[in-house]
Amino acid sequence: MMEKKSIEEQVQRLAPKIIELSHNIHRQPELAFQEHHAAKLVETFLKEEGFQVTRGVAGMETAVKGVMDSGKEGPVLAFLAEYDALPELGHACGHNVIAATSLGAAAALAKVLQVTGGKVILLGTPAEEIGGGKIRMLEAGIFDDIDFALMTHPANANLVGRASTACSELVMEFHGQSAHSSKPEKGIDALKPLIQMFNHVDRLLPTFSHRARINGIITAGGAASNIIVDYACGKLLIRSNRKAEVEKILMVFQQLAREEADRVGATVELSHDEVYGERYPNIVLEERFKVYLEAQDENVDYADPDEPTGSSDMGNISMVMPTIHPYLAIAEPDVNGHTREFAAASASKRSDTMIVKGATVLANVGYDLLVDPDLREAAITEFREKVLQKQLR
Repeated sequence: MMEKKSIEEQVQRLAPKIIELSHNIHRQPELAFQEHHAAKLVETFLKEEGFQVTRGVAGMETAVKGVMDSGKEGPVLAFLAEYDALPELGHACGHNVIAATSLGAAAALAKVLQVTGGKVILLGTPAEEIGGGKIRMLEAGIFDDIDFALMTHPANANLVGRASTACSELVMEFHGQSAHSSKPEKGIDALKPLIQMFNHVDRLLPTFSHRARINGIITAGGAASNIIVDYACGKLLIRSNRKAEVEKILMVFQQLAREEADRVGATVELSHDEVYGERYPNIVLEERFKVYLEAQDENVDYADPDEPTGSSDMGNISMVMPTIHPYLAIAEPDVNGHTREFAAASASKRSDTMIVKGATVLANVGYDLLVDPDLREAAITEFREKVLQKQLR
């Protein structure tokens, strides 16, 4: 088809720009909600490609929305770009690669919209690592007019069909009264209820589903052993295969924290970040992605359903619309994400190659969605049967 050839030509035209954008973001890593440099790069790129651009959507300064509307009837596709980094490690999750790939796909596909109809949206989504930027955008209605959400993620293998777990982090801050340790009755030990919370983790974990995981750290527990601790803080990271169970576990541990504080006369402040939902990859669309990536001389495997996985706010998007989140190999199999080695791989020649291939493949999947009503219906049917009905059970 002429449009498919045009998409490939457009990605080749854009290749130097998106590769440089990836390296530019990589050189200046920014943490959640602080991605001002990256957001500006995304905004500038979109404007140069003719998109209507809004900065600061959903109340986040570093969130970006770019729209290319054909003015003709058709589905609305959103390509999602992440660009936040990790503390100390920089882009050890390769979000610079994600941003470049999605931008290339959206801009290339936008050039054939007058033929296909429909609308292409590029969403620059801050704070994936912590803070849940996509969740905030979802709650603000940014996804209300979108039919399908598409993105890729760098990894150490080309994979389709990989799900993810739900998670949230509970922060517990206990406040007591300091005293000399020779007269503990004069004080209120804030550390005691915190320690009890970790005992509750060991006691209760077997009562939750076998996929539940709870890991914790103490971030403040006193400065000297001869002082009764007046402030103690701990964090529990709660994971499970279902968002509903994470929310249930959060409620259980918040109630226990209040009870333990009351037991010793302390007070407690409780907070948790956004609850990341489990991710449901749309297999109909990821199978199409697999075909196109294999045509780019890449081997693509199916993810092991029993392999433990991390979490992403893309899971929340997959719970409300057909979503794809396939993985692109930018590193060798022994190089894992969230390491310095993976950060280096995120600016390698291999990652540059996969940005171009990934943008081409992602745009081709988008094109098929725009022109093939049977594909759209199959993807929507799978979403209804696998996601919506499962949530009702």
